[in-house]
Amino acid sequence: MSKKEENREFSSNFYSFENQNILKKLAKIDKLIKETESITGKEFSDLLSSMKEKMQLKKNYFPASIFTIKLGVTECLVRYMKDELGFKYKEISGIIHRSEAVVGVMYRTSLKKYSGKLLDEQKTSLTSTKQDIHIKQDIHIPFSIFSPEHTVFESIIIYLKENKVLRFSEIAKLTSRDQRTIWTIYHRVRSGSKSSNNPKKNNSSHKNNSVTQNLKSTSENSKEKNQAKQNITQNEE
Repeated sequence: MSKKEENREFSSNFYSFENQNILKKLAKIDKLIKETESITGKEFSDLLSSMKEKMQLKKNYFPASIFTIKLGVTECLVRYMKDELGFKYKEISGIIHRSEAVVGVMYRTSLKKYSGKLLDEQKTSLTSTKQDIHIKQDIHIPFSIFSPEHTVFESIIIYLKENKVLRFSEIAKLTSRDQRTIWTIYHRVRSGSKSSNNPKKNNSSHKNNSVTQNLKSTSENSKEKNQAKQNITQNEE
């Protein structure tokens, strides 16, 4: 059978029962598209493009609205990546540069501390104004900012301060943390101090703690500094 004959046969059978069903389905799709455009006031192609952008954004960025005072900063991030994005411990580990074991512990600990959804918590928070929530939802932070040289919280603060050019008070609101903690961490990093992820710093801190414990008396200023360090560590975790 020649190609022309095949085309004629297809044309004659186009309105067969099977093809009519296909046309009915296409008609329903067309109707749905028109109704969607009518409700949203936007072209379907624009809506589709917007949805693709949001999917890409969700894949490469996380919203500042995930942070809650109920959990540490890293716990919030791990929880979001596991629950909302469906990442495995190994994937999270590779992104935030922490071991799989640590990631697993953080996730399980976060569930014990807070069993609700992070994004829902921000909506119902009594301390968050509508303006604060709107700002948090608009700011997205790329996963690519994390490195072995800095803790998760340090990386977030540096990004918000230097890339988004936010004030310490604004970063404090975004991360649900104390402004003084933000200031201390930022200046600690930029003054050349090692992050808490650095093994050398951990060894040095251990030695300093041993010396401190052997001293019979400590000043109130020393106690306040130690308490401040503990608060920073808790916020980072």
